[in-house]
Amino acid sequence: MRSPQHTGSRDTEPDTTLATATRRWVILAIGCVVGFIVVYIVAVLTPWGQDWENAAIAGSGQVLPWEATDVDDDLDLIQTWSLAIAILIVGVIGLSRRQVRTAFAGMGVIVVGVLLSEALKRFVLWRPDLAAAAFDSGHNSFPSGHTTIAMTLIVAMIIVVPFRWRGLAMIIVMTWAGFIGAFTVIVHWHRLSDTLAADMLALCLGSLASLWLLKVGRVRAYAGPPVSRARVVYVWVAALVAAAGLIAGLVFGVLAVVQGLASSAGQYDAYISAQLLAAAGSLTAALGFWATWRGLEVPDAVKA
Repeated sequence: MRSPQHTGSRDTEPDTTLATATRRWVILAIGCVVGFIVVYIVAVLTPWGQDWENAAIAGSGQVLPWEATDVDDDLDLIQTWSLAIAILIVGVIGLSRRQVRTAFAGMGVIVVGVLLSEALKRFVLWRPDLAAAAFDSGHNSFPSGHTTIAMTLIVAMIIVVPFRWRGLAMIIVMTWAGFIGAFTVIVHWHRLSDTLAADMLALCLGSLASLWLLKVGRVRAYAGPPVSRARVVYVWVAALVAAAGLIAGLVFGVLAVVQGLASSAGQYDAYISAQLLAAAGSLTAALGFWATWRGLEVPDAVKA
């Protein structure tokens, strides 16, 4: 016979799960705001930060032409029309589940992310000329618009896709979108700091959207069957790739400084470091936000 104490524990378990989720999203949102500011100060407002990132941009000039062309083709897919299609797909997924607020939250993350990224880059933030780089002087690209689009799409899909299909959605979306930040570094459209700022912007907006859905009663503890083994394998592979990119990126970053940021070898090492760290940052951000939704879902609305 089940004791009253055991029954009470089972009854309060969903409330505990949702309270934990609240703390996760609040901490993540605050941490992203702080991280955004720190990255901006270190990379944009210091001579050392500018010098290192300018070296990485110079090093990207050593990329083979065919490599840059292939990456350019991938980035060219991110246009106004493709952005509109992505927003539409997110909305259709949410509305097909009879979840109007969920659809609104997912689409809102992408739209607000793009608008906020452009507003910050063009009207709020600036890049003082602290390091010698005539080709780059005065141009502010912080945060990256392309990376913001890619990362907010990942965040939106985690929010709107049903729990049972979340793993498949991430295999499709994250495997491509998670590397957009690195692609922008390869073609020297953006600096490493631009991509990291975009990652944090997307995570912050995703956390706020998740908190809103939780407040209006749309988020529930998942009570279905266990996740598939394929999803677990994919998460581990993505985590290992992110960890390897982080370690290798830090090693190349140190080598760049040791060899000298003014040397050809040092610049190329800085470029490799920036590329690896941009990829690792986006993958880690995507996996981190996915982890905050672990054990949680927005269930399909029941037809009246």
